[in-house]
Amino acid sequence: MTVAASPVGSTSNFHTSWTIAQIHMCQELLRHFWSSYPVTTQSLVNKARRLKDVISQIDTKLEEIKVSAQSDLRHQVSLVVHPKHQALEAALVHYGAEIRKEMLKGQSQMVMFRRMVCLCALPASCHNNLGIYIP
Repeated sequence: MTVAASPVGSTSNFHTSWTIAQIHMCQELLRHFWSSYPVTTQSLVNKARRLKDVISQIDTKLEEIKVSAQSDLRHQVSLVVHPKHQALEAALVHYGAEIRKEMLKGQSQMVMFRRMVCLCALPASCHNNLGIYIP
């Protein structure tokens, strides 16, 4: 994309090219992030965590770009940055939801484990009354 074709074409070339580079980086990061789902291996867990950290950093930088733009160009910069900001935020929200889901899953498994431990501690006659067979 040339500077003239950019909605932020009237800003400095460096700032514009840096913004465009950031946008392309966002696309690539998001592609890698979403390709790691569903997370089925420890390797994918680590990849998603690393990408989430980088996405957070890029998201912050994009917000800084939007805020630091000259006031007369802020709207044009926002038009370029806002869609990527939303996409990055969606990835971060998804990551957070997946973490919460895994934590709840782990908690429910722990509750089930505790119940099994408690049942095993009961005398065999109680198991029969409950309709549970524990060898």
